[in-house]
Amino acid sequence: MPPSRVAFEITRGLARITFINPARHNAMDLQFCNELADAATRCASAPGLKAVLIAAAGDVFCVGGS
Repeated sequence: MPPSRVAFEITRGLARITFINPARHNAMDLQFCNELADAATRCASAPGLKAVLIAAAGDVFCVGGS
């Protein structure tokens, strides 16, 4: 399996979703979309979640679809 494209964690009511493929400017491919959808589903079912922060590794947030 290729390395993850999206990191996810919840700490004290804050979910942090981080795009982690800076070598490709965090381009969206099928794996990226699946991992992002999984993170969103986990946020929707997280009790006590107050906020979601979306961040990206590298200089570019996301170039769009690849």
